[in-house]
Amino acid sequence: MIVEHDKIDDLMADQLAHDIAKKSRRKWIPGANQGGGDTREAGRRLRQIMATLSVGITGGIGSGKTEACRIFESLGAAVFSADLIARELIDKNDAIRKKISKTFGSELYTPAGLDRKRMAQLVFRDESLQEELNAIVHPAVLLEMERLIKEAKARRSGPLIVIEAALIFESGAERMLDFVIAVDAPADLRTARVMARDKSSRVEAHRRIRSQTPSPTINRKADFVIRNTAGLDELERKCSFLYALLCRIADAGNTL
Repeated sequence: MIVEHDKIDDLMADQLAHDIAKKSRRKWIPGANQGGGDTREAGRRLRQIMATLSVGITGGIGSGKTEACRIFESLGAAVFSADLIARELIDKNDAIRKKISKTFGSELYTPAGLDRKRMAQLVFRDESLQEELNAIVHPAVLLEMERLIKEAKARRSGPLIVIEAALIFESGAERMLDFVIAVDAPADLRTARVMARDKSSRVEAHRRIRSQTPSPTINRKADFVIRNTAGLDELERKCSFLYALLCRIADAGNTL
């Protein structure tokens, strides 16, 4: 679903939320729709899971996914960044430090942690090294994401827990999420944003965008797509609408 905040009124939004929640029962409760099960237990588990929805926000570099996450957080969602989780693990997890040191050299670590500039220079020149680094870090990041989601659902800490991650589908993280939102923008706009933010050349910005999964591939897999093309005010309106819709989906699920 492509989010257009001004095309659905409140009544339609409520009906849409109810329909999405109803269709998503199979996703949220494995086995609940199979014969012979305890429907009361299935309903109890549905209400428990849907009390807090886990939502992934993804998109390519320059799409605006981080800004979208800031907006969701301001609306009341608990937001976690896969990049920050990875950074913490890389700097402080002894097992990961040892694996990175063995694979890439112990000189990449300083007293403050990983020398990320040197690491970036290594992996950007050699795709196989990037794959090796991902193989070391991603499993631990997924485990931490799963822990955060389970903890939030158990506490019923709010309507939404949001995970910001560039590689949700590539890492298989979508399997632990109730919904995935893709934030997208035209390539020329993304290029301009990257150049302005990182003070990089057009060639470098293009190279970084081309190195990622194409946006159409991500958008086809996502449950919702936010087109971030018209500035911050428009992005805020679209995020606010989608936040409200997701809260309605959780509420609708509790009454099924």
